[in-house]
Amino acid sequence: MNLPEHKPKVLVVGAGLAGMTATHHLAEWGAPWEAEIILVDRAPHLGGAFGLLDHTYTTDSCGLCIALPRQPSYCPTIACERHPGITPLPSTTLTALEGNVGHFVATLRQGPHYVDPDRCDCCGLCATVCPVPRPLSRWGRTLSQADKGTPPEVAIYPPPPRGVPLAYAIDPGL
Repeated sequence: MNLPEHKPKVLVVGAGLAGMTATHHLAEWGAPWEAEIILVDRAPHLGGAFGLLDHTYTTDSCGLCIALPRQPSYCPTIACERHPGITPLPSTTLTALEGNVGHFVATLRQGPHYVDPDRCDCCGLCATVCPVPRPLSRWGRTLSQADKGTPPEVAIYPPPPRGVPLAYAIDPGL
């Protein structure tokens, strides 16, 4: 097999459960030519709705981790961060895609992180001093406080369980 002079790259857009699973399949099985797998998501943390779905009834154990191609494994979000062949890029959008099959050129725009993941220890002090309320929402639908039964979050909010990166994020829309 003749390998190209540069290391090929594969781009997976969307870091929900399907995107993380596809990324792991490519990294473990589908990319024998040692391609770098780049996983992008516009959200500040990987996982999509995965954080809302990860516990099974009645044992409260993680039931979705079996989606990864090799067992036992870490949670999919953590496995994406730790795999040497995967480069996760949260807060990133695909702005342009040009070319033909096998020769695409993708243009990515990485948004600001606002909170440095290397310095954040998730202590929550930033959220205690932030006065701007953030509307509660799930899957793009805004919920009222009566629906949720909890106080509103503020513009700076904690990562989801097993979030990558494990750092607070700021909602730029507020």
